[in-house]
Amino acid sequence: MNSSMSKTSCLGRILTIAAFLWVVIASFGWQLVGGVDLVIDPVWAGLGQVLTLAIPLALLVFLWRPVRERSMFAAWLLATLYLLLLTPTRLFEPVQSQWVLLTQLLLSLLFLGLMGFFGRPQEGPVSLAQMLLAAAAAAIISYPWLWGGALGSLLDTLLAVALGLVVGVNAGLILGRTWLAALSSDSRGRGWDIFTGGLVIGA
Repeated sequence: MNSSMSKTSCLGRILTIAAFLWVVIASFGWQLVGGVDLVIDPVWAGLGQVLTLAIPLALLVFLWRPVRERSMFAAWLLATLYLLLLTPTRLFEPVQSQWVLLTQLLLSLLFLGLMGFFGRPQEGPVSLAQMLLAAAAAAIISYPWLWGGALGSLLDTLLAVALGLVVGVNAGLILGRTWLAALSSDSRGRGWDIFTGGLVIGA
């Protein structure tokens, strides 16, 4: 029994690291060809990134049974769907920054509403510690938008700050409804939980 659980845990860790590397490498590659070098249209690059990530992650979510690893895959899958929702904003020209920010803000609010309606936790309320972890992750993830807004006009700044806050809230909700919720039923110790949580947030 214990040996079986150990093997499952080891396999889960290997699968988690492999999935993390796939998410990072695939995302970087698509952003490079669609955002930096403009090898292909940014919209197609965004759709390619979503498909490349969503298909394997969806398979892992539905086929992998252990709650701990499945919660990580679910977090990455939800983040990928969020990215899909934001993909139409790539239709704007780079000089239309205010329209980009406004559209991203509206779509992010839509995602927030959908998460609130469909993503209610099924494993009881989230603890204070989990909420603080989600808030810290939200602050880190929203920082690029907050910093970018400080470099533009007043309207750019306001839109970027609002977008950063909403993105942060969405990130916190995703983590709270998946990874953090799973810790209450499957914790492997503080050190390993922190390390694994870093992979979840970092991806």
